[in-house]
Formats: sequence, C-alpha cells, structure tokens
Amino acid sequence: MFTIRRLSKQFLTCSVISRSYRYLSVGAASHKTAPEELQPTINIIKEDLQLIHRDILQHLGCYEQELNELAKYHFDAKGKLIRPMIICTMARSFNQQQDNFLHENQRCIATLGEMIHTASLIHDDVVDSSDRRRGKPAAAVQWGPKKAVLAGDYILGISSVLLARIGNSDVISLLSLVIQDLVREVKAVGCFWNNV
Repeated sequence: MFTIRRLSKQFLTCSVISRSYRYLSVGAASHKTAPEELQPTINIIKEDLQLIHRDILQHLGCYEQELNELAKYHFDAKGKLIRPMIICTMARSFNQQQDNFLHENQRCIATLGEMIHTASLIHDDVVDSSDRRRGKPAAAVQWGPKKAVLAGDYILGISSVLLARIGNSDVISLLSLVIQDLVREVKAVGCFWNNV
C-alpha cells in the first residue's frame, strides 16, 4: 500500500506538469501566469530547464565563430523543451523518496535529449528543404545545407562526448539506439532515401 501511495503522488506530479507545460518553456511569454496550485512545481522545473539551456550553450561553445553561431542558432530559447521537461519531471518524481533533487547525470540526460532532438531537426530541415524552424529561417536557409548538416553533426558529436562521460553503459546503449533510430526514420519515409 505504501508503494501505491508513493506512485500515486509521483503520477500526480507528472499530471501537474503535463497540465502546465505551456508555462515551463525557457522562452515562455512573461504574460502567461500559471494557476496558483501549479506555481511551486513550475518554479522547480523552470529552474531545471534554465540550467539545461545554459548547459547546452556552454557545451556547444566553439573557437570557430561561424560553427559556434550555427550550432547555437536553434537553441535561442524559442523551443518548448518538452523532452527535458519530461525527463526532469520523471527524475524528480522518482527522486522524491530520496531527496527530490535533480542529479547531475539526470540533468545531463535531459540536456542530451534536447541536443540530439535539435540536431535531428537541423538534418530534417535539410532533407525536407524546410524554410523555417522555431519561428525563423532554418539553419540550412541561413548558412546553406552543407554547413547545416555539419552543425547537426557537430551537435551529435558533442552529445556523444557528454554521453560517454555519464559512464553508464545502459544509458549509452539506449541513447545510441535513439540516434540510430533517427536515421531509420528518415529512411522509412523513403522520399529522401530513394533520391540519394
């Protein structure tokens, strides 16, 4: 019975987050105010998301100015950060029994999730010849498709280094499969793959 009550409380926390996701993105409009009962949870997760956003920008720092600018282009706080939000919420939910703290490796996994996702969007925009992403010109439009692909590859390369630092073979295997599945998804669509 104790375990069921604990799990119910954890799922309640996830439910609160799912109802209030629009208030949580780093770039959320300041005029959006959350209902009072959601505010404590939102404040905690919003702090996590701000740290993740900061971490991403630090990890992508590069001595080569154009690559630095290109790699950070779609991390300008316009994204909803849904993946990190879910990871942080779940991590804090499971950590409630111990310390309700977001551990460094958990935050790193949330950071990786957003970096891998954004790299896939950059590549996807090249494949689909998309003009816009997150309310502005796609990286491929801004710098050309070759540089955009290299920027996506750079983001995946940095992600791989961070993934190796976690040192957990299960996490490394899982996230490596995620990257592999991204390529399979493009191939499954077929329209691009048959024209290469």
